[in-house]
Amino acid sequence: MPRGRRLALLAITAADRAQLEEIANSTSVPPTLVLRARMILASSEGLTNADVARQVGASPQAVGKWRKRYLDGGVEGLRDEQRPGRPRTFDDAKVARVIDRALQDKPPNATRWSTREVGAAEGVSASTVSRWFRRFGVKLHQSETSERPDDPGLIE
Repeated sequence: MPRGRRLALLAITAADRAQLEEIANSTSVPPTLVLRARMILASSEGLTNADVARQVGASPQAVGKWRKRYLDGGVEGLRDEQRPGRPRTFDDAKVARVIDRALQDKPPNATRWSTREVGAAEGVSASTVSRWFRRFGVKLHQSETSERPDDPGLIE
């Protein structure tokens, strides 16, 4: 005889079932999402949270949590939510200003900027500048910053 609260009836539409089965059998989605899809599919067969937990290798509390999330949000409710994190220190305008300065302006007493020099000039750490350069594919050492001579015979 089951103990505890009665479980909410988990009725799955044919479209949701097809989507959940696709997720459960996928090798390209995150394993946590595969596990959640398997929990919902097993729960739709009328099993208790404890039975589902034993079947998929999770805790009954986790099964209950994801069953509720499915009831509230459907298949999309099984995906991870955005988590709070540290707020951004610099806005997009600052990032653009640093990159534009490195690509457009010439540094004093040098032929091209270094990440340290750009960071010092803009009030940003060199590691942050380096991270932005990597993210946007800026390669100062490969840029055409040196001027070509006007004398065509010199190149030959």
